[in-house]
Amino acid sequence: MQSFISPKIHYLSLLVVLTLTLCSCAVHTKPYSEKEWAEKGVTSLETIEAGGIQHAVLIRGTDRSNPLLIYLHGFAVPMMPFAHLSYPGTEDLMEQRFVIVNYDQRGSGKTARISGKDTGPFTIDQYVKDAEELIETLMKRFGQQKVYLSGISWGSVIGMKLVQKHPEWFYAYIAEGQAVNIPETYREVRRFVVAEAAADNNDKALAELK
Repeated sequence: MQSFISPKIHYLSLLVVLTLTLCSCAVHTKPYSEKEWAEKGVTSLETIEAGGIQHAVLIRGTDRSNPLLIYLHGFAVPMMPFAHLSYPGTEDLMEQRFVIVNYDQRGSGKTARISGKDTGPFTIDQYVKDAEELIETLMKRFGQQKVYLSGISWGSVIGMKLVQKHPEWFYAYIAEGQAVNIPETYREVRRFVVAEAAADNNDKALAELK
């Protein structure tokens, strides 16, 4: 199990970080070129206040009257740089059927750049409150009573809380990598790491894991 990160991996990691940094500095999103979509749709990268801070929000759809589909990203992995990768090969189709919303949670991505990194409390309740206020704002703005919600990994923790509190808000909830029992997940990860370190006779790792 003992291994060291090669210089090549270091270089690639730095390149990825630089790419994400540049993406987080973008101040606009590509508008639609088709006249009808430009007139009826929305392509907006903006800030919306939720939970007492400004959140960066990306909204795209060819028709404002289509249902909202809101993404909750994974832990500290903002979706905006990868927004269209959420529906590869069907980019226009998705945006023709939904008004797609990606937002960076507090402490992450553009929201961290706008509002700062130290914007706690970083609790589940606070992240749920942020999402609640954002969804309410969007439903009012687009004149909708319900939305579609997608929670990815850590975002599925927020998603489940939202569905439990406000089932009447959602047409459907789509989970990707649904978190079920986080404490048990951590315990299982630790058991696996300890077993691998023992099998590899990695005394340093075992000492650190005690």
